[in-house]
Amino acid sequence: MDGDKTLKRLSLYMFLIMAVMICFVVALEHRIKPGPDREEIEKQQLMQEGTEQVGLPSPTEAPPNVEAVSQGGHAEETEVWELLQLLQHTKMEELVPELGKKSILVKKPDGPCEYEIKEDLLNHRFSFCVTGEAFLTTASVLRVEKETFYYGELSEGEFLTEFGVLNLEEDGKKVSEISFLPDGYYVQKVTERDDYYIIDLLEYKEVYDKIVVLDAGHGGSDPGAGAENYKIKESKLALTMMLYLKEMLEENTDIKVLCTRTTDVKLELYQRVELALGTDADLFISFHCNASESKSKNGTEVIYNKLQGSEDAFNSRSFALICQRNIVEALGTKSNGISDRQDLHIVRRATMPVVLLEVAYLSNANDLAKLKDDANLRAVAASIYDSIMEAYEEMGEEE
Repeated sequence: MDGDKTLKRLSLYMFLIMAVMICFVVALEHRIKPGPDREEIEKQQLMQEGTEQVGLPSPTEAPPNVEAVSQGGHAEETEVWELLQLLQHTKMEELVPELGKKSILVKKPDGPCEYEIKEDLLNHRFSFCVTGEAFLTTASVLRVEKETFYYGELSEGEFLTEFGVLNLEEDGKKVSEISFLPDGYYVQKVTERDDYYIIDLLEYKEVYDKIVVLDAGHGGSDPGAGAENYKIKESKLALTMMLYLKEMLEENTDIKVLCTRTTDVKLELYQRVELALGTDADLFISFHCNASESKSKNGTEVIYNKLQGSEDAFNSRSFALICQRNIVEALGTKSNGISDRQDLHIVRRATMPVVLLEVAYLSNANDLAKLKDDANLRAVAASIYDSIMEAYEEMGEEE
C-alpha cells in the first residue's frame, strides 16, 4: 500500500512540474511577442477615428469605411496604413465631400514628382504614370466609393475590374505606371495634394453638355472598298473626312468630340458602338464610301435606325434626312435617299440618333473624281458640321 501511495505522489508532483513549465513558456512567449490582436486593434482604432470624423457608424456597428483586403503578408501593408494616417491628418470630413462618386487616391513617392495620364479610350482603360525618386506599389493606391475606402487586391463589386503597377527606370528616374480598367467610360479629373493625388472618375455627361462620337469606317487590315488597284481606299477617305469634321467641331464649338479611331487601325464593330453607348453620346456618325459591281451606280445614301427614338420628334431618321440633304448639296451627287439597315451592327445597337454615311461610289468614275478632290472631302465634313448644328437646334426645341 505504501508503494501505491508513493507512486501517486510522484505522479502528482510530475503533473504539477509540467503545469508550471507550460505556464512559464506561455508567459515567456507573451513577453517576447506583442499581443496577437494588437496590430488589428490599432488598425480598427484608426478606422474608427476616420469613420467618426466623416459621420459614419463605427466599424463595430456597421461595415467599416476602410475595407481591408489581404496583401498576403507583404510589407506594402505598412505603406497602406501610412497613407490612411496621412488622410487622417488632413481631416477626412473635409476630404470626403471633395471626392467624386468614384475616386482613386495615389500616394506620392518621396521627393519631387510629376504625373501623366495615358488613355486608351476605346477600351476605357487609362494609366496614371508617376515619375519620382521612388517606386510605387499596389499598396500606394486607395479606391473610394460611397465613402468606403478599399486597398490592396480588388474586391468583388468595386468600380475597378483590373489594376496593377509597372515600375521601370527612364533616364535615371523611377517611373511607376499604374494601369486601371474601370467598369465604364469616365473622364479623369486629377487634384494634386502635398502628399497624394486624387483621381475622380466622372461620367461624361457630368462634364460635357454635348457629346458627338465620330467613326471612320474600316481601317488597318480592313481597307473597305477600293479604287485604282486600292491606291484609293475607303478607310483612308473616311478617316480624312472624319478628321476634317473633328477639327471643325473642336475649333468652333463646345461639343466634346470622341473618335473611334484617328489612325489607320482595324477596330471591332462592338468597340465603335460601345464608345457611343458608354459615353451617352447625343449623336453617332459613321463615315463610309460605297461601291458596286455596276460602274454606272452612283450617288449618296444615308443609313439610319428606324427603331431609334421612333416616337420622338427628333430621331435617327430625322438626322439622316438632314445629313442626306446637306451632303448632296455640298458634293453635287445624286440623292439615293435614306434607308433603314437593321442588319448593320452599329446602326442596330445605337440608342441615340445614328447615321452611316455612304458619301459616294468609288466604283463610279464621276463619284470617284469628286472623292479624289480634297476640297470635296472638306465640303462633306462641313456639310455634316452644319447637320450637327441643325440637329442640336431641333433637339433643343424638342426639350
